[in-house]
Amino acid sequence: MTVSRRVQRVERELREIVSVFLISGVKEPLMGLVTVTRVSASPDLRHAKVFLSMMASETEKQENLEILKSSAKIVQHLISKQLPMKFCPKISFILDKGFENAELVEQRLKEIKKGSEE
Repeated sequence: MTVSRRVQRVERELREIVSVFLISGVKEPLMGLVTVTRVSASPDLRHAKVFLSMMASETEKQENLEILKSSAKIVQHLISKQLPMKFCPKISFILDKGFENAELVEQRLKEIKKGSEE
């Protein structure tokens, strides 16, 4: 299923708004490096999943995620002020494990290459 241009534009705008919020709007400081990797909005734009990459320990990642989940209403308020839409999407923050998985695969490939050279 293809995503409409409107949904793609809204996803880009949501990514920008959330990124700015992470830099300057979070009340409690986040631990480690937190990056918005992508935003996935539903076709009706009532829900949006914000995928985050974090360079921190597992406990810090969970703490950051809890801080952001508790700040979801604030983010939704910012979105409603900055995007002229009929409905403001309900935001869900999700930890993106894509980079961790890619790193693990790369590490395994290096081990295999090292084993074949011996």
